[in-house]
Amino acid sequence: MSFLEIKNFDIKNFTTIKIGGIVEKALLPSNKEGILEVFDIIKKSGKNFFILGGGSNVVIKDDLTGFYAIITSKLDYYKIEDNTIICGAGLKTSLFCEISLDNSLSGSEFLYGLPGSIGGAVFMNARSYGFSISDIIESVDVYDYENNSFLSLKSSECEFGYKNSIFQKRPYFISEIKFKLTRGDFNEIKEKMNYFKKDREEKGQYVFPSAGCAFKNNYDIGIPTGKIIDELGLKGMVFGGVKVYEKHANFLVNTGNATYEDYINAVSYIKRAVKNERGIDLECEVIFLP
Repeated sequence: MSFLEIKNFDIKNFTTIKIGGIVEKALLPSNKEGILEVFDIIKKSGKNFFILGGGSNVVIKDDLTGFYAIITSKLDYYKIEDNTIICGAGLKTSLFCEISLDNSLSGSEFLYGLPGSIGGAVFMNARSYGFSISDIIESVDVYDYENNSFLSLKSSECEFGYKNSIFQKRPYFISEIKFKLTRGDFNEIKEKMNYFKKDREEKGQYVFPSAGCAFKNNYDIGIPTGKIIDELGLKGMVFGGVKVYEKHANFLVNTGNATYEDYINAVSYIKRAVKNERGIDLECEVIFLP
């Protein structure tokens, strides 16, 4: 079967922050044929829709009446050609790193322990520890759902920037990515992966449900956003079921039964406080859906 259809799908359980409502249908394509069929269903239904990868870096509304969701998790295939890995957008990020390790391919270590899917990481141009996923991308295949056509974009055509890409601006559904890695030593690659995973664990990133960093860093300022929030004494503040995390002030965590409104209230309060106290306009890193 080229796609899976699930009625009355609870989005909340699919996201890393555990916030979100129930969509009328979740549509999960598993190949190009399925992608075409899924978008045809949406076109004929006239329903609103949104696209969801691995459920990280997003905060989704509690009321999703009249919405369908296209979820990429069935696009989890991969193949290896020399130093290249070609994979579907739904492949889990950490699994991608483990596949790289198994084949002694280096370049993806910094992504290890990052929740979500490879497609979502490409959409956001995921960055950590001084590396960006765009550093290892050769090309990205997409479905242009406004023009009903598949395209293959070279990395240079993807308009990658800091936590930014063309995919945030165009009606493109990321289907497949080609990564160019380098041959390395198995043990050295494994050591790097374990370092990044352990650092994330020590920072408490897996203790509470979260969507990751709420705000982007502004490199013109030269101070991490989490440090700015911390210096204003906002750590530990509670907004309903959302709290400014004590271990990382740029993480807004779900302490239990958090709502979309709770998260929005926390974001709004922090943005006002930083603007009033430091004159800085914070830009959200999380994506709000739909």
